[in-house]
Amino acid sequence: MMGMPRMPMHGAPGMPNLLHMTFENPHWPPNHINPDNYLDYFCIQENPFYEKESNNQQARMQSAAMRVEEVLPNMTGIQYVKWKAAPPLYIVCKQHRYSPTQVTPVAYYYIVNGVIYQAPDLYSYTQSRLLSAADSLRKGFDEAMKYARYNVAKGYYWDFKGASASQGKDDEAQEEKEKPQQARSTNFQNHRTDALLKLLFDQFPPASGLEIGPRPEEQRDVDRMEVDGNVEKNGPSSSSSSSAPPTQMQPPPAR
Repeated sequence: MMGMPRMPMHGAPGMPNLLHMTFENPHWPPNHINPDNYLDYFCIQENPFYEKESNNQQARMQSAAMRVEEVLPNMTGIQYVKWKAAPPLYIVCKQHRYSPTQVTPVAYYYIVNGVIYQAPDLYSYTQSRLLSAADSLRKGFDEAMKYARYNVAKGYYWDFKGASASQGKDDEAQEEKEKPQQARSTNFQNHRTDALLKLLFDQFPPASGLEIGPRPEEQRDVDRMEVDGNVEKNGPSSSSSSSAPPTQMQPPPAR
């Protein structure tokens, strides 16, 4: 049915992407193309961009006496018209005509040095730019992830000193094996722990009656040591008592 325009389906399976195709008319030398005949150069059946069911083809077959440009305004359907000529650049517009005064552009084609190209539409152009940017970002993230490291003490960090990511991972694993007794805490973590403990003691001080002393067996040892020290300093108490003269017993009175 020729009533509706056929939009190019670039992503349809089984159909070639016209944006990746070019065409050159082997029967026309590029230096023979001019602003008057470049539409005839485009409208040949070998051209993959040209629809054989278009109004241009019907006008060529039915109105041989009239120029195609004069017949197209009175027809409806797919048409190819001249858009702009700036040698060696020529632009052809593919449009759908609904009435003599109402048309809708469908696609644009340009001819440069005898080679025909399809101009990309805004959707294809934006999609190509976004895919290119996304691909560059993906490659950047993949490259950055090669230098990402994780350590229990440090957490996640970047290591750009290694020659390669695999070499860096091997070195890190070897270092962990060589130092298994290394403390897995940083200086910040140590000071932070001390600060938290001090804060807890300030908020919850110990009871005033609580005294921390030595264990009972330790206290007995301390008492024994104090007694022994006093004995050595003052001498034995039995010496003072032995130095005193013994008490003499008085004889009973005579009767």
